[in-house]
Amino acid sequence: MSAHRHWIYAATLTELLDGYWSAYIVAEFARIKFRSAVERCARHRVLDECLYNAEYKRRIQETVVAFSEVLTTITDFWSYSVNPGLVADPWDEDVLMTALAGRVEFIVSLDKETFKHGTTYFDTSPYQITCVTPDWLFNQLVQLNPDTDVESFKQPVLIP
Repeated sequence: MSAHRHWIYAATLTELLDGYWSAYIVAEFARIKFRSAVERCARHRVLDECLYNAEYKRRIQETVVAFSEVLTTITDFWSYSVNPGLVADPWDEDVLMTALAGRVEFIVSLDKETFKHGTTYFDTSPYQITCVTPDWLFNQLVQLNPDTDVESFKQPVLIP
């Protein structure tokens, strides 16, 4: 798991943070991880080795299972809609619909285009959603929880 995923997992596991996702976000996670691996393997000219790598497949599955245990899965995100063109990338509309269905305050993302830090979607509560970076949210958790060793959340965790 990346460092950002370590602390998000730990903060959600310890209930300092409520996290949400949907089947679409799980699929996007797997697609992006697979695409990154293929690009890396193509650069090293070992594409066949990567495409059939059981260890890589196991790691993705374990990450999805671990997050499934701590994140609330939003199943009715399809019942929400956003105006076409609201987000720069139409593929990200489902992420925004998941956020709406979960009535979240923040979308935590490294996406510097659609979910750029500080971007706000919908100006009225309870649907106002602000995009933040993982680092920003981590710093907020540190400030709001001075008696909790939030810094330790950055340490790698064993996935159950």
